Amino acid sequence: MNHSTIIYYTSNRENPKFEKRIQEKLLEVCGDTPIISVSQKPIDLGTNVCVGERETSNHNLFRQILIGARLATTPFVTYAEADCLYTPEYFKFIPEDINETYKCDNLYILNEWGVGEYSGFYQKEIGTFAQISGREYLIKEIEHLLEGRPMWDTRHRSERPLELFRRCRWKLFHIDNPIISLKTGNGMSNHTRIIEPPVDEIPYWGNADKIRKEYFI
Repeated sequence: MNHSTIIYYTSNRENPKFEKRIQEKLLEVCGDTPIISVSQKPIDLGTNVCVGERETSNHNLFRQILIGARLATTPFVTYAEADCLYTPEYFKFIPEDINETYKCDNLYILNEWGVGEYSGFYQKEIGTFAQISGREYLIKEIEHLLEGRPMWDTRHRSERPLELFRRCRWKLFHIDNPIISLKTGNGMSNHTRIIEPPVDEIPYWGNADKIRKEYFI
């Protein structure tokens, strides 16, 4: 029996060829973990729910995750974003507590343009794109966050973005091979604060320019 369901959420703002490569890599590494995809345009990935075109905001992102979590039947849900590359270890991690969120601590960012200080992989502390939550726990947290708010946010990139899990802390978990968030300029944010100098290579993935050629071109 699977312990978790992947909730893949996308605003479909990325180049379709780029996102298709992301989906193919996800299917390659996730094993038999079931996938529920919640998208703004129809896609062929797992069980798909298309919500129609919406603005890009945390409000709408959390709403899409909530829709997917309600459809899942496993004890946990595992997040997957449309611009991220995952490793098999991420989907094999089994949390201990269904009333917690677990955030991966081995994350890197890679920008498409690759110029100057952003030329290589640079570390990120935590991110929504790499976490696992108890399913019912997550549903309650998002419902509390969105309580009294409209179904969908009509504002583009709200000035004060909503933050999930402000009422509680989370636990960290580590995997040896990192997860990568690929920045194209089409997502909600183009930059992330650098915590260490960028590096040209990282375990499992290899060279930064190699990844750029595989996914951006």
